[in-house]
Amino acid sequence: MIFLNQKRMKIAFCLRFFLILTVVLSLSACLMRPSIPDRMQSTTQAGLLENISQVLLVADESFLFFTSQKVYALEKYNRVWRQAMEPMDAVIGRNGFAPQGEKREGDGRTPSGLYRMGTAFGYPESVVTKMPYRQSLADDVWIDDPADPDYNRWVKQNLTKAASYEKMKRDDDLYKYGLVIEYNT
Repeated sequence: MIFLNQKRMKIAFCLRFFLILTVVLSLSACLMRPSIPDRMQSTTQAGLLENISQVLLVADESFLFFTSQKVYALEKYNRVWRQAMEPMDAVIGRNGFAPQGEKREGDGRTPSGLYRMGTAFGYPESVVTKMPYRQSLADDVWIDDPADPDYNRWVKQNLTKAASYEKMKRDDDLYKYGLVIEYNT
C-alpha cells in the first residue's frame, strides 16, 4: 500500500513538473516574441513596405486555449514603425488565417497578405474618418457566391439571386465597424 502511494506521488510530481515546465516555456516564448512595430521593421528592411507609411495589421495573439485577435494601427515615422493607437479587437475567419495564396471561398479562413484598404462601414449613420464610409442597412448583403455575377460585392438583398451572401447588418455587433480589404477585387 505504501509503495502504491509513493508511485502515485511520483507520477503526480512528474505531471505537475511537466505542466509547470510547459507553462514557463510557453510564457517565455511569448515574452521573447518581438513587438508588433519591431516585426514590421524587419518587413520594411526586406523592402516590402518601403513606400508605405500606414498599415493596419491583424494579428492572432491566441495562446493555449485563449483566442484573441487584434488590429494594430501602425505608422512609419523617420523610417521606424510605431503604434498609432491602442490595439482593437478583431474578428477573423472561424478557421484562422489562410497562408498567402491559399485562400479559397468558403474555407472559413481570412486571407493573409498586403492589401489596399477599401470602404469603411458600420452600423452608425456616420463616423469620423477620412476614408469613404458606408452605413450598413438591414437589407445590405455581401455576395460570397463565386458563381454569381455580383460576387465579392455589396448589394441590396432584394436585387440578388446569389445562393450565398452575408448580411452586413447583423443582430450582434460583429460588423459594427469594419473595413473592406481589396482582396480578390
